[in-house]
Amino acid sequence: MSGALDLEQRYRRVLRLLPGYYRDKWEEDMVAAFLDSWLTGDPEADEYITQAARPTWGEVASVVAVAARLYLGGARPSGIGPPGCCSTLPRSWP
Repeated sequence: MSGALDLEQRYRRVLRLLPGYYRDKWEEDMVAAFLDSWLTGDPEADEYITQAARPTWGEVASVVAVAARLYLGGARPSGIGPPGCCSTLPRSWP
C-alpha cells in the first residue's frame, strides 16, 4: 500500500479542521489520546490497526463540533487564541 496514510496521519488530517492556534497547542495531545483508544500493546495487532483503521464518524463529528465552536466564537479556554482575541472587561465594569 504505497502512499497510504497510517492512522496517525489520518487523525492529523481530521485535526486540520481546527484553527491553527488551537492545533499548535493541542494537536499532539489529541493525536496521542485518539491513538491510545485504538492501540492494544500487541505489536502485530497495532501494526495492522495503524494501517487499516480510520477515525470513527463520532471522532470526526466531535472535531467538527469543536472547530465550529472555535471558528464561530464559542467559549475558549483561557490562554488559547490569537493575541488580543479574548480580552475581557475590567472587573469594575458595570
